[in-house]
Amino acid sequence: MRDAIAAIVAIVLLVVAASLATTLQGHRRRRQRQHDSEQSLGRRIIGEIPAGDDFILVSEDESRFYYGDQSIDKDLIVAVRVLINGVPLASYVSRRHARDDSSPTDAERGVGAPAKQDRGAGAPGVNNERGVGAPAKQDRGPGAPGVNNERGGGVPAERVRGERAPGVIEDDHPEGIARDRWDVTVETVTGTVLIECGAIRERVSQELARKIFDAIKRELERRDRL
Repeated sequence: MRDAIAAIVAIVLLVVAASLATTLQGHRRRRQRQHDSEQSLGRRIIGEIPAGDDFILVSEDESRFYYGDQSIDKDLIVAVRVLINGVPLASYVSRRHARDDSSPTDAERGVGAPAKQDRGAGAPGVNNERGVGAPAKQDRGPGAPGVNNERGGGVPAERVRGERAPGVIEDDHPEGIARDRWDVTVETVTGTVLIECGAIRERVSQELARKIFDAIKRELERRDRL
């Protein structure tokens, strides 16, 4: 009886293993066909984004980037950004398009940077008694902005955040954000394309977003030098 049960269990395991092997081989063949198709069109593959049981290719040729079935004309790209949970982490703006647009974009000023304010009469930081454009004297005593009262007046408070170079994604993200959502937005003169890199463990999504962002950024920098 025991031998019969062991034989049945072994047969079931063999069937499951054979099914998994067949599925894996089918996935590999489909992946290879997609790679061959991209290469036959003269495209370079940048990354493969998992999507359920399949994946989406991000590739490029001389004139366009491709995200699945979507194409993005390189000459029309204005800016590229990396998002984590929808919040910009790094960005690069094409200087060619920035020169054509008199109003600065958020990426030019830096994410979260306030717009320039009129320094005329009545503007914050202007002393009307001293004339338009003359900055008001600031009180650096206790309670003034940027002063740590515990350390005494005139002693600047310590910085909380370090400075990050524009367009650079840091490597040392803590494990606590390993499952956060990573995306790349490509802004063009005709609209915005969202490349969803997902929220995969072991920094997979983060590395995908980095590769795609870096590839588009390099192309923008190359075109800015022309």
